[in-house]
Amino acid sequence: MKLKNTLSFALKAAIAGLALAFVLTLLWPELVREPPAPAVGLRRATPVVEQVRTDTSGPVSYADAVEKAAPAVVNINTAKVVKLRRHPFFDDPVFRQFFGRSLDDLIGPRQRVQNSLGSGVILSADGHILTNNHVIQGADTIQVTLRDGRSASAKVIGSDPET
Repeated sequence: MKLKNTLSFALKAAIAGLALAFVLTLLWPELVREPPAPAVGLRRATPVVEQVRTDTSGPVSYADAVEKAAPAVVNINTAKVVKLRRHPFFDDPVFRQFFGRSLDDLIGPRQRVQNSLGSGVILSADGHILTNNHVIQGADTIQVTLRDGRSASAKVIGSDPET
C-alpha cells in the first residue's frame, strides 16, 4: 500500500511540474529561447546573391529564373504492361492434380498497366527531350505534356542507365 501511495505522489508531482513549466513558457516565452551566440571576432561573409543583385527593393526570389526555364520543362507520363506474379501455391502439384491444369489455363495470365509520372527538359527545337532513365525504362507508351497543356506521344531515341 505504501508503494502505491509513493507512486501516486510521484505521478502527481510530475504532472504538477509539467503544468507549471507549461504555464511559465506561455507567460514568459523568452525563458526557453536560446541566448544569442557570442561574437568571436569573425567577419561575416557577404552572400553572393547580395553582391550580384542590383535591385534591392524586395526579397531574393527565383521567380525570374523559373519564368524563363518553365516553358522547357515537360511532364512525362509512361505506361507499361506488367505481368503479376501469382502465388506459388497455384504451381503446387496437388493444386494441378485437383484442377487438372494450370491457373493460367483456367483464368489466363494476370496483367495490369503500370503508369508512371516524371519530368524532362526540352533540349532542342526539333523535340529532343532529356529525362532520367528510370522515368522511361521499360515503357510501352510515353506521353509528353507541355506547360501550356499540349501533349504528344514520344519514343525513346537512346538511354544511358549507367549515368
